Amino acid sequence: RINELEDSDKPDVILCEPIGSAIGLISSLLKPMNEGKLGDYRLSPYCTLVDPLRAKRYFQHRDDDRLTAIDYIFEKQLNEADLIYLNKCDTLSQSELDDLLEKLNAFSNAEVSFGSVTKGENVEELYAYLLGHSWQDRSAIAIQSTEKMAAMSQLSWYNATYKVAAKGLKGYGMKLMEAVQECIKDKGQIAHVKAFISAGTKEAKYSMVNNEDRPMALGEIDGSMIQILLNGRVMMDYKALESAMEKAINRTNQHYGARMLNYDADCYAPGAAKS
Repeated sequence: RINELEDSDKPDVILCEPIGSAIGLISSLLKPMNEGKLGDYRLSPYCTLVDPLRAKRYFQHRDDDRLTAIDYIFEKQLNEADLIYLNKCDTLSQSELDDLLEKLNAFSNAEVSFGSVTKGENVEELYAYLLGHSWQDRSAIAIQSTEKMAAMSQLSWYNATYKVAAKGLKGYGMKLMEAVQECIKDKGQIAHVKAFISAGTKEAKYSMVNNEDRPMALGEIDGSMIQILLNGRVMMDYKALESAMEKAINRTNQHYGARMLNYDADCYAPGAAKS
């Protein structure tokens, strides 16, 4: 695929983003790419973007010796990184930022940087580091296949697209995220839930990475017809997750008196047989 891009579009930079639960990339992706034919391209350092709320909970759970499947995946992603970029630092106090940076530096041998993508803080420095350095071949981290499958099997995946129509839909995204959080509460643990909402050329994005903190929003959409893409990774039974998500969607639609169109969803757990 890289060779095809080189022959056709000829991009200066190719950005590759694995799924949020991916681990074992040194052996499965980075080494093969580095040893393969990249043409005029070179492999840049592997960067792991870290959400501060996820990092806080990981270190809390590690101190209490109660790591979850989500924590296991997060830990392996830190271990594989050449660069750890602590994002959303505009949401942290200076003492919170200092504490997380100290813990990340003590935990990993990777370079540790911080900033805010939405605020544009230290983003140019991030780009400069990635473009100015090359990935250095190193030993893959130890990942037992049984441990990996056990962790992955505890995470259920939900993906849906649909449209809603109503007289006014201002605030729909945040209302939906709050409903999802409420419907999952006490039943599962959110790894991440994201919603992308669009109306014409306008779009808004929403995300959350736990059951407690208020969802984060980037942009706002109003209108009489909107398109929603809803994506979730949650530690709970996939049938229960599907039911919770549909309940949240219906609750939000009822709040706006909205009509739902073209609902298409898939929900499953890796390794679990569908019924």
